[in-house]
Amino acid sequence: AKGKIVYRDRPEVIRKIANKSAMGTLTGMLTRAVAVGTGTNAAIPGWSIAGKTGTAQKFVNGRYSHTEYISNFAGFFPAENPQIVGVFVLDTPNIGYHWGSIGAAPVFKRVAQRIINLDDDLQLASSANAVPASLSGPAPAPLTKTTDHLVSLSTTALVKTATNAGQCTIPDIRGMSLRKALQTIRSAGLIPKFQGSGKVAWQSPRPGQVVAPNSACIIGLK
Repeated sequence: AKGKIVYRDRPEVIRKIANKSAMGTLTGMLTRAVAVGTGTNAAIPGWSIAGKTGTAQKFVNGRYSHTEYISNFAGFFPAENPQIVGVFVLDTPNIGYHWGSIGAAPVFKRVAQRIINLDDDLQLASSANAVPASLSGPAPAPLTKTTDHLVSLSTTALVKTATNAGQCTIPDIRGMSLRKALQTIRSAGLIPKFQGSGKVAWQSPRPGQVVAPNSACIIGLK
């Protein structure tokens, strides 16, 4: 009751289950599962999510049920520098939502989006530690490359740089914290101006509009 710590658990590493190369290959496969596989409903634009869906029939009265299921999704992000891991299990969801891709994956996405909006410290590792491509085709690029530098993940959510020289595309910053919105706007080559406090509720110009560099982007917060 007085705040005195009576016990603190100190985890001990007993062994590693696989080498770094194998884990990198597995991470690449899990990243592709979210980018182009069954886990696309867990994907978040601008973020590298690694994960896997699961759908299992429940064992009821000595046999596998065709009406009761377990839907689950396990994932982590950023894939190149894992900081958040989540496992979501839905016990007997309604039929139609019993697939891991339909029921559990969107739950992971919504929770991850809230964490991203609340924690401005989440970011990519350096490109030297990037996850290797999976065994089947090219993996989606984890970093957003601009004309002359790599932008860290914490500032790339939904940022799009116009291919034509001398133009900038307004990023979608709605729902972001002020800090993240300011970083995103500046990384897009624009000048931010904000009103109010809290989360970004509206912005002007609208997302996707192409404007000249150093144009003003007004941010309304609530």
